[in-house]
Amino acid sequence: MSYPTPSSHAPSSPPILMEAESSQSKLKWYKKINPKNLGRGGHPYTCQAISFYDGPHPSRIEDVKFWPFVGPLVPWRTPTAIDKGWESYEGTAALCINRKLVIGRCTDEDPWKVLWELEIDDSLFTAAWTYHPFTCHPLLAVAGNKGLIHIIDAISKKCIRVLKGHGGDILCVTFHPLNPHILASTSYDKSTRIWNILGSDTPKLPQGVLPNENYPMGDADQGNCLITILAGEGKGGHRGYVSWAAFHPTKNAIATAGLDRQVKIWPLFEFPEPSFKPVPTPRGYRAKIIYVPMFSTSRLHFDFVDYIEWLDEHILITRQRQQVAIWQWLGFSRYFGSKDASPLNMDSTSRDYDDSGSFLPITIYSFGADNWAMNPSLHRQFAPTTEEAENLKQNENLVTDPLMALVAHRGDTHLPELLLINPLLARDGDPPLPIMEKRFKTRREDEIDEQKKTKLTLQQRRKQIYDKQRMLDGHNDNDDNDDDDDDDSSMIEEIPYEKAIYQIDKEIEEENENIESRNENMIGDRNKTLEPWRLIASDFRSINQSLARRGRKIYKGNTNLCNVSISPRGAKWIIGVGEPSTIFVWKNDSTPI
Repeated sequence: MSYPTPSSHAPSSPPILMEAESSQSKLKWYKKINPKNLGRGGHPYTCQAISFYDGPHPSRIEDVKFWPFVGPLVPWRTPTAIDKGWESYEGTAALCINRKLVIGRCTDEDPWKVLWELEIDDSLFTAAWTYHPFTCHPLLAVAGNKGLIHIIDAISKKCIRVLKGHGGDILCVTFHPLNPHILASTSYDKSTRIWNILGSDTPKLPQGVLPNENYPMGDADQGNCLITILAGEGKGGHRGYVSWAAFHPTKNAIATAGLDRQVKIWPLFEFPEPSFKPVPTPRGYRAKIIYVPMFSTSRLHFDFVDYIEWLDEHILITRQRQQVAIWQWLGFSRYFGSKDASPLNMDSTSRDYDDSGSFLPITIYSFGADNWAMNPSLHRQFAPTTEEAENLKQNENLVTDPLMALVAHRGDTHLPELLLINPLLARDGDPPLPIMEKRFKTRREDEIDEQKKTKLTLQQRRKQIYDKQRMLDGHNDNDDNDDDDDDDSSMIEEIPYEKAIYQIDKEIEEENENIESRNENMIGDRNKTLEPWRLIASDFRSINQSLARRGRKIYKGNTNLCNVSISPRGAKWIIGVGEPSTIFVWKNDSTPI
């Protein structure tokens, strides 16, 4: 099923809309629009486990990712070390806890069980699963503060290689959905790098030749493992940290988002084929550098953008601090044909990379919580296989639609909480208007500049009145200026000093209220059709108190959920992790709602 667009889901006639509203009770839970109780209840999830990770110092769990290769996506063979087949790997998740990679599993018998841990000499921020194309060993890429990418074999539980090249912290690693050996990484150095994890190291230098000292940005790149660099700065690159990247589901392209408020879509060259024995790196090999994307805009968001994902071939979902946007990229058919995965053209025009307007907003939803640098999770829509259809009969609450999970930081509760949003519920009847104006500054920057000008003008007027009054009272020591601005002096003489100051203060206060109102309008109205379901760990406080009574040393403050992951093909499990080293596991209950 393709994602609805404004053309495919035009507003229906009133009688049909009324019929759809009346048949809501027949829909599955994740297809119901439920704005009345703001999502409290109406979902089948129950909190099955609350775990406090044992460690010397409580710290934030920076990332959590479920094993994604389930159902028809399982690797082509099962390694001998996996006794019970790939089914036993379902519900497996990887966590980054400070300097450790922790692997656990969710099962019906034990909602959360730690399987093994691996110490890594780095402060880890991000993790991603893949598998070896030939041995089918589950692999993990983890990265963080040092700008290094560690590739971990989950069977041997060892690091099999380290990829070097980034010049700053790595914020996101992700594997290509169709090529398990192709990895992308984003960094503080404003670049995105595309890697072949089955590549080879740099060739040995001839005797007497010293290695290049331009580490880590130059020849220190590890052989032909690095295949492409999406350059920062310049006329088309990111001008701030690159926070997230997502490969296109079928084509050679990748979308990126960053702290420069930009979202970009880049063309990619043909990927190298996997090789069981790494092909030696040719002497003088250099990775290809792409300076210009085929789409770039700052018109979607007025704040930092820290997440981007594809919902289908040309519909994307992005997130800033307090807002989710679903939008259509209009240039897809100009760059890609129906058959070939490679772009028709690698050369972009300035209309595409210089703050492009080649997009159509479908909906914008403001969820009212600051989610900056807190990883969301997207359950991908799928068509069930015969076996999965049988599971759906046994548990009608399993999800086939896309489902986005976000952490919630609301002021009226201190309990850990997650938000679930179904993007398919976004109605097209009243979409945001296309943004036609071109700007070199972001909307947020323009608004801040205007606010500063307004405040400065009012403050100057107040200071002028104050100075004139001091002059009239004989407190001004500068006699040369006594004859200046006679008109203003006479005006001040006619208005009592206290009244003038009061009027200016009132103007400043009114202007501040107008500024706050304009800022709220910039966030946008709440789309009631996207009102989320809320998953609240209501047992957290009682468990915390019970542990304290038993003498366990626990964190005294409130816990914060920071990152979330949904298990694939059904959303049976949802894990929320946070600080201090807490793990919350929700299970999709089979009990009908």
